[in-house]
Amino acid sequence: MLIGLTGGIGCGKSSALAFCREEGWKVFDSDACCAELYASPSGEVTEKIKSRWGCEFIGRNGLPDKRKIADLVFGSEEERKWLGELIHPVVLREMRASASREKNMVCDVPLLFEAGWRGEFEHVACVWAPESLRLERLAARGMDRSSAKKRFAAQMPADMKLEMADFGLINAGSMQNLRRQCVELLKQLARQER
Repeated sequence: MLIGLTGGIGCGKSSALAFCREEGWKVFDSDACCAELYASPSGEVTEKIKSRWGCEFIGRNGLPDKRKIADLVFGSEEERKWLGELIHPVVLREMRASASREKNMVCDVPLLFEAGWRGEFEHVACVWAPESLRLERLAARGMDRSSAKKRFAAQMPADMKLEMADFGLINAGSMQNLRRQCVELLKQLARQER
């Protein structure tokens, strides 16, 4: 069973994914996969970024400067689309390869609906939180309100993702409450498999 886990930035997807891992499910973290793509100074992603945007988007360590790239792509639909077309096929290939080796897996894919990947999963769960709480969480991570709002605007609204998903995980309370919801969801999915 392949489960997609999605939600807007600051909703708590990483925490939900960690709870799924603790419950014994294999997981695929698309953000971690993206980080690996950015981690090679001579890799394809670095070279294509350098070719399109120039060396000013490459840091002193030879790796793509994620902050500069974020500033660019969250201000330009065209550049965000180009980056997605570069990154998404590689992440999808890695996700499929991981899923082929596992019986049950939860895949954290923030842009699941935006990328058109709904058909990859038997079920989709969306982690949701109110915008005010998401802004607080992102501020705690050092992101200013303006940057957070740009990211919100670049993604499908969290409410819409929740409506499109098969299951909702409401992360407006404690982490313990989110954990309980994840455990219950996984139990429900396991019962369906029988």
